[in-house]
Amino acid sequence: MKRNLIAIAISLSLLSACQTEIEAELEKHGVSYDGVPEKPLAYIRSLPLEQQVKVLKLRKRVLQNLVFVEDGGFVMGDIIEEVP
Repeated sequence: MKRNLIAIAISLSLLSACQTEIEAELEKHGVSYDGVPEKPLAYIRSLPLEQQVKVLKLRKRVLQNLVFVEDGGFVMGDIIEEVP
């Protein structure tokens, strides 16, 4: 029982150290896991580090370019030439 607890403790410390290294690498690229919902986060963490950086950079860029649009109606289409 004692050996199992020691093995679990060592595994957790190694896992947290590895996660800290990954987060430090992400920080070098100006991205982080902050604000990422649970399900996408699990998927993102399963990717290789290079792809994680690309996904998080894309997410950051998309969030920076979002604009608030008030609710209401609009007419979609081209009003220059009406089709009968």
